[in-house]
Amino acid sequence: MRVLMAKGKEIKMYGGKFWGVEVSPYGMKHKCLDYKTMVIALTYNECFSNYNVMTAVNDWDLENGSDYNEENDEYIEVMDYLIMSPRAAENIKKYTDEIVYYSPSLDLYVLGVCHCGTSWDYVSTDYEIIGE
Repeated sequence: MRVLMAKGKEIKMYGGKFWGVEVSPYGMKHKCLDYKTMVIALTYNECFSNYNVMTAVNDWDLENGSDYNEENDEYIEVMDYLIMSPRAAENIKKYTDEIVYYSPSLDLYVLGVCHCGTSWDYVSTDYEIIGE
């Protein structure tokens, strides 16, 4: 089995695991990577929530993904911000279209999470699991 990621990338799965992290039963049933597995695997589980970090400085650059919906002409509401390491940010940027911000003054990366209220292992990503 493998996961079709963004930017034409594919990642092989071994034993139902994506980079060593077991895909949730929900993800396997719906043949898509769940958000929890994606975040844990691609960030090496080295991230933590800190919503207030975005108000600390005003020099956040959007490095990956889009926080603007051109079709609706509105900004996408980010519900949470996960501080992550540079190596985690590189993985997210390399394999996904998820929102990643960077602050030069803080030398800090954050992942913008655009959903709330549902356990992450029940949130589907756009990354399809193919094969048996």
